[in-house]
This record gives sequence, structure tokens and C-alpha cells, in this order.
Amino acid sequence: MQNRKIKIYSDKKYLTQENHEVILFPFWGKNKIELENEIGGQFDDFITNGHKYFELTPVEDCDFVVLPENYNHERLPEYHSIISLAKNFNKPILIFYCNDSDAKIRIDNAIIFRTSLYKNNREKNEFPLPAWSEDFLQKYNNGNLNIKHKKLIPTISYCGYTKTLKDYIKDLLQIDYGCWRPLRHEAIKTLKNDKNIYKKFIIRNDFFGGAYKNNFSDKEKIKIVRKEYAENLITGEYALATRGRGNFSYRFYEIFNSGKIPVFINTDCVLPYEKFIAYKNYVVWLEDSEVKNINHLLLDFHNKIGQEDFINLQKEIREIWEEWFSPDGFFKHFYLHFNL
Repeated sequence: MQNRKIKIYSDKKYLTQENHEVILFPFWGKNKIELENEIGGQFDDFITNGHKYFELTPVEDCDFVVLPENYNHERLPEYHSIISLAKNFNKPILIFYCNDSDAKIRIDNAIIFRTSLYKNNREKNEFPLPAWSEDFLQKYNNGNLNIKHKKLIPTISYCGYTKTLKDYIKDLLQIDYGCWRPLRHEAIKTLKNDKNIYKKFIIRNDFFGGAYKNNFSDKEKIKIVRKEYAENLITGEYALATRGRGNFSYRFYEIFNSGKIPVFINTDCVLPYEKFIAYKNYVVWLEDSEVKNINHLLLDFHNKIGQEDFINLQKEIREIWEEWFSPDGFFKHFYLHFNL
């Protein structure tokens, strides 16, 4: 249990653009992006409760200085003032980096929370940050968890864009993805070929169903695409979760959000609060080298789990999202990262 509020310092004068960081929402309100987000709402509970976890103080009294915006490497020279301030007062600086990049951030005394992270080269000052989406049950299912009873044949959901090997080769000519292979495409192909698994697949021919075009200006199309995606998760049992361009996945957290069982392909990921969440108890876990056996691993898991455990698992998965992954849950336990 948190003994006291975490004391943080920041100031709007250190912003280099108009959207401030989530940790500051309880004190500064929502930023422009969230005020204009018609399908948001995921930060409302944290805005209400954040004052219980954090206290905004003068710099000399704080535990941490906060970079007030999502980190951008190109703006590093503009961060000099607040970085110097933290150094002058001998305070660590909290940096949040929601981005596909896994480039290292070399700032003295920085504590970095980032979405894309690899276990094999993780620095001691780096921690995983969940990717936050709207509460699917509240937005699309009247707040109700759609509990599924176990059937003989498991059902796995996937709604989204999947590239072919040819597409990935084109990407690799432009961006260095290291050893990343087209895992999603391999997984879907393998699952499609197994008659003992029922598939709820909606394969799109473009990212976000094409709704990203013209800078996401078609609001109605966004709502339609998003609702279809959410309903695909909510009405399923299992759902496929693998990385995107960054070594993380919004979908992973959205599956927990929906109370469904992730079929998770691990690509050397670092997941939030690993010391406190026994992830392998809640997901069908496979390493990226096991993708060709994804159907067998899913069937093995499904055949072994009992009816009561199957029902309880869905409830527990949703509870993990509420308690640990949602913005309010994540920041409620934020103190566990530190010795305060």
C-alpha cells in the first residue's frame, strides 16, 4: 500500500508542443488530443483519483521532475532547461515515451517509462508503459463483461491489418527491424489451416481499415472501424496478440480490457508489473520461435482448462486491466517502481 503521495514537479513553460503528459492530467486537465478524442474517456478515473497518488510541489520539495510531454528525440535540445533544472536540484527526471522506437534515451538521472522495450537490452532505468485505449466494455458493451462458457472448439478473434512476407521485405528495406519476422501473418495462416479452431477473423487490407488517411479526418469511419474491432474482441474467447512496429501491442492491453484470453507471442517483451502479475497464468504464452505451433499450443491450453476456470479467467483478466493496466490502475501502483 502506498505510504504517501509521490511528489512531482513540472511546469507548462517547459512544453515544446501543446499536449502535456498523462501523469499531469489530474492537475492540468486533459490535453488537446484527449479533449478532441470522441471515443476516449480512458483517463477519466485517473483524473478523478490522481490527487490520491501524486502531489504537485515546488521543485525543491519533489521526488521527481516530470518532462511535461511525450518524449521526442528531435526535441532533445529544447529539453535542456528542465533537464538542467533536475540536475541542479539533484532530482531524477521522469520521462514518458509512448512510441514505436526502441532507441535509447541518454539523459543523466532519467527514469524512463516506454511502450517499446526489449528485455535483452533493457537499462536499469527503463520500465514498461501500457498502451492506453478506451474502456471497451464501457464504450461498446454497456459496461458488461461478455462471459463465454467453454465449448469443445475454441474461438480465436483477430480484426486488423496483416502484411504478407513481401510487404515486410519492403518495410525492411526502409527501417531496421532487426530479427523481427512477419509473426502476425504466420500465426494467422497457421490458425486458418486448423479445422479444430473456430476463427473470428476480420482481415483488413489497410491499417486501421483506412480510417487513418487524411490525418484521421473521417470521424464517422473511425467510429465504425473502432466499434467493429472492439466487438470482435468482446464477443470472442481468445484473441491473437503480437507486436506491431514497436515491440509492444495496443491489442495486448485491449484484450485484457475486453476480458478475453490473449494468445500472446512473446518477442523479448517487458510487460508492466511483471513482479506482481504471473502473466503465464492468464495468457496462452508462446515464444516467437513457436509460432508454427500456435494452433497446437492454443488447443492444448483449451483442452486442459475446466469450465469454471475458463469463466473465472475471463473475470480475472478484466480485473488485471482495471487494477494494473488502465491509467488509474497503472498510476495507483506507480510507487511500486521506487523506494520512497
